[in-house]
Amino acid sequence: MARRRRRSRLSISLFPFLSVLACVIGTLVLLITATSTQQVAAGGFDLERYERLEQEIEASRRRLAGLEDLSQELDALDTRLADVRERSAALERERAALRDAGERLAPLIETLRAHEARVQALEHELAPLAEETAAREQALRERRRVLADARIRIRPSGSGYGLDPHFVECRPEGIVYYEGLERRPREVPTHRIADHAGYRRFLRAALFRTNASVVFLIRQGGVDSCEWARGIARGERLRHGEIPLPGAGAIDFSAVDDA
Repeated sequence: MARRRRRSRLSISLFPFLSVLACVIGTLVLLITATSTQQVAAGGFDLERYERLEQEIEASRRRLAGLEDLSQELDALDTRLADVRERSAALERERAALRDAGERLAPLIETLRAHEARVQALEHELAPLAEETAAREQALRERRRVLADARIRIRPSGSGYGLDPHFVECRPEGIVYYEGLERRPREVPTHRIADHAGYRRFLRAALFRTNASVVFLIRQGGVDSCEWARGIARGERLRHGEIPLPGAGAIDFSAVDDA
């Protein structure tokens, strides 16, 4: 018996499709790679620009800060300028006031200058007189000094001749009576004159002498003590008189003793 022929199966070749698919996939990979590369490159470019922008922004900030400081300085200068202008205006007002016052005072100033010139002329004329006055005052002081240190000589004159004088020196602090022929000085304070036994004995001794007279020699400032001593002499009914003494020199009784 003859063998039955085997039926042949239908077969489909996939090689061309796979090849096309592989080519498409490769093309897509290539496109994706290219796109990614472009994106990376574009991203790097933007980063550099961003950094430059940041640097420019920082520089702008610094310039802005400098401008703000400059603005503050300008404000301070404006304030100072306003103060200066205000003071300048005040000074100008004062200057105007002084100018007005000067115009009003001009006649008085001229009069004052005339008086000053007159005063200078008088001072020039008085200069020799002042020098002469100073010289005379110096001579007077010298003369007074000499007189103050010189001895004061008591001389009998006029009605004093023929009398027996008993001398009492009157000083600011009291009296000094000169006792006996030796004329021994005895001091008595002013507050003791009224009740001083020695002074009263001196006066009573003069009562028993012929032509006795008590002579009070008055120093400068000795008027009060003279009043006390003279009152007691007047109470004793003694003749008395006064002689003012020039200066503070020692008393010389030699002329009286010789007489």
